[in-house]
Amino acid sequence: MENFIRQYSVKDLDQCREAISWFEKNKDKALPGRVLFETREIIKEVKESLDMSLRIEELYTIPCFQHILDCLWDSVLSYAEEFNEVKSSSFSLIEHINIQKYNPPTGGFKTYHCERGCLTTSTRLLVWMVYLNTVTDKGGTEFKYLNHIENAVEGKIIIWPPDFTHTHKGVVSPTQEKYILTGWYNFIA
Repeated sequence: MENFIRQYSVKDLDQCREAISWFEKNKDKALPGRVLFETREIIKEVKESLDMSLRIEELYTIPCFQHILDCLWDSVLSYAEEFNEVKSSSFSLIEHINIQKYNPPTGGFKTYHCERGCLTTSTRLLVWMVYLNTVTDKGGTEFKYLNHIENAVEGKIIIWPPDFTHTHKGVVSPTQEKYILTGWYNFIA
């Protein structure tokens, strides 16, 4: 069965390590992870992370992120070539991009959720995630209805639809840190 999840790669894995290093040097700007789009509450039973949310213009001033975002753009163009419905859409990165760190033994987005679940998120066309490091003790992303887990592998880019069909959660690693870069492509006029 088609799952509409596609994998791509960051070309230079050193850039993923640089992104983690940049995050660690700037983590004083990060905040505890929040959930529920409307209220932005901190609920550690749902999501336990350290998050930094930046505009694409800010990230493009940092060379390692520029490389990763260029690889992401190449990836979404490949995705669009495969799925004509995406290719015929006008879309862009307009929401903030999130850099997230999950610390063991309880860090992760631990409950199932989808990325287009209310009016505020209704313009999302695609979800994307870049794993910035490899996690060998769990740490991937589990898709509830697809019986599918994506392993967290350094430099892996995944792209998928934002709807309830792709309800997912993080697989918490009890022993290893996990870093991701994530966001959405939105429809534009």
